[in-house]
Amino acid sequence: MRDSEGRLWKPAPGGSMSWQEVEAERGLFAELHRQAQWNPWVLDDRAEELAVVHGAMEAWKRAEPDHRYITPDELEASWAALDEKREAQLAAERSAREARAERYSPVLERARLSLIESASRLAFEMQSLEDLRTHLAYPAMQQTRRSELIGEAESNVARLRARVDELSTELGDPEEVVDKLGYLPRERRELMLSLYSARRHVRVKELRRAVAEGAGSPKDRAARETLDGLKREVATLEAVPELMADDMCSECPTPYSDHGWSTLTGPCNSWPGVAERNARAREMIRRFARDKESAKGEPRRTARRPVPLATIPEGLSVEETATLLTELSRLHPGAVVRRTGSKIALHPPESST
Repeated sequence: MRDSEGRLWKPAPGGSMSWQEVEAERGLFAELHRQAQWNPWVLDDRAEELAVVHGAMEAWKRAEPDHRYITPDELEASWAALDEKREAQLAAERSAREARAERYSPVLERARLSLIESASRLAFEMQSLEDLRTHLAYPAMQQTRRSELIGEAESNVARLRARVDELSTELGDPEEVVDKLGYLPRERRELMLSLYSARRHVRVKELRRAVAEGAGSPKDRAARETLDGLKREVATLEAVPELMADDMCSECPTPYSDHGWSTLTGPCNSWPGVAERNARAREMIRRFARDKESAKGEPRRTARRPVPLATIPEGLSVEETATLLTELSRLHPGAVVRRTGSKIALHPPESST
């Protein structure tokens, strides 16, 4: 029999599988290994099928009169040639990056990231506007208030669209803007895809092990909830469809679709506006820490009201407030938010009563 690549095959002595069966098993072998590039656990999950495949692949052998299998020395030589070719390719890429790095501009780099951030926010505002117009958002809202929000959303969309146009004109082709090391955005996305894929593989392996261990042990309510959480996490990670480099953020190992303004992941911390809000939040936390340290040496005063761990400043945007609360929750686990007069403050758990 001749396969699709023109190679001749004949049944091996004692073989009992038809050529059609062998071709089907060979196709399954190729498909499973293709899937394993993104989901390596597929090979473990379908190990029994692979065992059958390996048996099928031994059922027929090559039939060309002059066919011979490659020797170990020839195989080593082939690998060495591939390594040499790859090293030459890497050297050429490295030289190209070093040349590109000479044209690095922090102004253009910031503008590129601002363009990504503005485009992301524009998409969010446009969707919000559509949801308001179609009553998908806040269906019970009074029309007067809805009209006000629609007007605000329209202003935001116009402002952001103008900003995107301005940055696009300033940048030209954003894919040609290099970072300090000369990497192009597409190269950064390729790197981030590799990092994301490796972390996903490791995490799924860890979670599967933890779920297997937890399934065989006695469980109280807390243990069941923990186990359920692990199962949800591993199911979510396993369900991630195969991604390409263009699906990734260029600044962190996160799929771009996971960045946004209403997602758990949130916008990228490298986007300039987000980075500035995070920096302000960190500075406020440092100031709180300095004030708390300075207060240690002061005479103890009797107070009827508990001293707050931190006070939320007035005038912050929703995003800044959320960022600040996230940082404070990390520093003070279990703390509670309370309003005292006109101020909102963070208090120890015992002061919540």
